[in-house]
Amino acid sequence: MFEDRGGQIWLGMHRTGIARYRGGRFQVFTPQDGVPFGGIRQFYQGADGRLWLASTSGGLGEIEDPASDRLQIKVFTTADGLSSDEIQTITEDQWGRIYAGTGLGVDRLDPRTRSVRHFTAADGLAPGEIEDSVRDRNGVLWFGSLTGLSRLVPQQDPPALPAPARITGLRVDGQPRDIDDGGVTRIALADLTPGQNNIEIDFASSPWAGQAAFEYHMDGGPGSAWSSPTALRTVLFSNLRDGRYRFLVRSTTGAGVAGEPAEVTFHILPPLWERWWFLTGVALILIVAGRSAYQYRVSHLLAIERMRTRIACDIHDDVGSAISKIVIMSDVAQRRGGDAAIGALAQIAATSREVLDGIGHLVAAINPSTDRYEDVVCRMREFGTQIFEARDVQFEFDATGVPLQRKVKPEVLRHLYLIFKEIVSNAAKHSGCTRARGSLHVERSDLVLEIADNGTGFDGTPKPGRNGISNLKQRAAVLNGSIVWTHGSGTTVTLRIPLHDSAGWHR
Repeated sequence: MFEDRGGQIWLGMHRTGIARYRGGRFQVFTPQDGVPFGGIRQFYQGADGRLWLASTSGGLGEIEDPASDRLQIKVFTTADGLSSDEIQTITEDQWGRIYAGTGLGVDRLDPRTRSVRHFTAADGLAPGEIEDSVRDRNGVLWFGSLTGLSRLVPQQDPPALPAPARITGLRVDGQPRDIDDGGVTRIALADLTPGQNNIEIDFASSPWAGQAAFEYHMDGGPGSAWSSPTALRTVLFSNLRDGRYRFLVRSTTGAGVAGEPAEVTFHILPPLWERWWFLTGVALILIVAGRSAYQYRVSHLLAIERMRTRIACDIHDDVGSAISKIVIMSDVAQRRGGDAAIGALAQIAATSREVLDGIGHLVAAINPSTDRYEDVVCRMREFGTQIFEARDVQFEFDATGVPLQRKVKPEVLRHLYLIFKEIVSNAAKHSGCTRARGSLHVERSDLVLEIADNGTGFDGTPKPGRNGISNLKQRAAVLNGSIVWTHGSGTTVTLRIPLHDSAGWHR
């Protein structure tokens, strides 16, 4: 049921169409009157007064004048570009474009141009059937599905570009070169001799573009700025010197908006007595390449040395100290016996697990096959499951949208895993939670790690004599990121790392 701005009451029926109540009586409209087939799930009245109908199987209906005695109904279906004829929900943005939620995503219909654009999970939309939608007072659109809530900030479409330019003719010293009928957008000539230095080029736009104006310029020629817009369709370059040239031409509206350029590239060879410059250039290139190779080799050796130093420190500090602790606990167990021995043996077991985990870090740092996000995600899921299940805590971990096969610097993966491990350990030991959730995902240009629990709550304020919080912040700073604690009915710890080279992406 829906009441439009004119006070009319509309009813969507299961199969037989719609009913309108006004003036004390009902009027029924059926598919024979143009109503989409199937049940009508929702009515939506746009800012321009048009009434839109969401059908269960007949697509999207448009009533241009809801107050008319004889309704004019336009129906949009998959034949018009929609992804599905089953419409669940309707909303619009501030430019009057209609958004229809379906089981295959969201379709955006522009009533003025009748063009349709599809939004799916590939665009960031939460997967699953779109059940509901709304536009808030700031113009932001929200779409709800069974798997999540999606937010879309609509943007106005950019102005349409002029039609692309095409090369339709080419002559070298008056001799034509073969070009396909209708022209081409790119052409590369074979090397030209020193005497072949007069180039004539014909160009045009698409046949439906009308009387377009053109701009052109020649890289490597006299002047490199774009020419003033012209209606001419031919340009001649004569007596060109030897060198490499690239000719570009584009259609333009004259208001700073230009279409895709067409391109002609060619190389006029120098005379034989001048080609020692080319040899000199090759020599310079070889010198630069050799210097670059040497610098790369030196930097590679330094990186190996730094890794060896770090591994040695880790073995000394982590594994060495843990083994020493095992030896001491073993001596205590031998001397005391009884309950004291049981406690010492428990500490030995815990310390042994720490040693194994530390060795796992070292192996991951050395092994070149463990330099992808997939590896750290597996380790996170395994560690979180083990530590929480040991305390009867329900735990789930999600890594949707993370480029699992993308290579990453091992140092980044190490810090990321150690941050995760510290957060999870703190939650398991101190929060008293019964449920915990972890996620690793991408938001815009950030990689986000989030751990949430329903425990007692912690605001991230360091306690005297404890270094855990400061260590986490230092590791986040190494990754050029930030870490934040929020608490309410539990604690949520959020780590954000920028996705650029300093954060560890391998290009």
